[in-house]
Amino acid sequence: MHKTASLLLSSILSFLFIGCGGGGGSTASLHTPPVAIAEKNISTEEIEAGQTITLDATRSYDPDGGSLTYIWIDQNHHKIYGPRYIWKAPENEENCTISLEVTDDEGLTDKTEVTFKVTASDLFTPIKNLIRDAQNGTYQDVTYICVGDSTDYLEPDLAQKNVTAKRYAEVGLPASEFVDDNDTSKRSWKHILPLFGDNQGEHTILSLSLGINDVLYKDMQELQTAKEQLENDLKSIIQKIKVEKPDTHFLLTMPNRGYDINSTPNAHINLQLDHQAEALQEVYKNIAEELKLPLIDTIAYQTEQNNWQEWIRNDNNQSYHIYYHLKPFAQEIVADYILEKILPAD
Repeated sequence: MHKTASLLLSSILSFLFIGCGGGGGSTASLHTPPVAIAEKNISTEEIEAGQTITLDATRSYDPDGGSLTYIWIDQNHHKIYGPRYIWKAPENEENCTISLEVTDDEGLTDKTEVTFKVTASDLFTPIKNLIRDAQNGTYQDVTYICVGDSTDYLEPDLAQKNVTAKRYAEVGLPASEFVDDNDTSKRSWKHILPLFGDNQGEHTILSLSLGINDVLYKDMQELQTAKEQLENDLKSIIQKIKVEKPDTHFLLTMPNRGYDINSTPNAHINLQLDHQAEALQEVYKNIAEELKLPLIDTIAYQTEQNNWQEWIRNDNNQSYHIYYHLKPFAQEIVADYILEKILPAD
């Protein structure tokens, strides 16, 4: 009986084995899941608030050679579809994890993550982020426009970051004329707008660097009156440009101490005098605080230098694209100070 049962069991197993194709002639194959690879356009995991990061999943692959679909899931659980994702960091400090899920045409999936530590921002952060985006090639039309005091020495460094520098200033151009949109014979704030290009200011840094003497050339006012007019004029310029170009990145850069004696022989303002330089600082600090704008205090920086009086240009024999008040070597020093404030860390 035991032998008969054993033979019966062997027959059944042999039948099942043959019936299931166990003889080695099967053409069936196993599918391999895809491999998810998420890359970012920066090497660090610590980023600034509001910074834009490009995430790329194009190096993900299916070992079986199938096609892939991609889903990114941000820190708020929002889903974004496609192999590339431009992610903007939040404005607050936090740790953010971005997930990537790839799926092949057999329905098999793989997942990976990218984590960032978002650090606190200041008023310069949006400008730094924009320049960083230009440097990374995210945008090709980023422009730095300076109205008022400027220097040629900003341009090479900005060009290396893929940012075009444009200067707009004329000798003795009163700030009041920049807000005068009734008299078309005068320079107006509207003359700045064509320099922006087609964007609404999101790719434009507008540095305003108009001085008290700009409002004096026209009316020869006393210091307190000039302060009030300059503050009102600068606010008006900013407000009017915001209407036309609402996403503009405004930057307040104080004009430089001193003035060209030969070109302004009757000017009441000489910023070589401390109380007059302090008056100009007060105007810019008031506007920066009220409108929450980044401010570069070049007057304080120059004042701290023991030899700053030697920086001032005191003749009209040098050739410049625009008037700047400073000798060439001093322009380069101030340019480095400005760039230190606005350029992102590499």
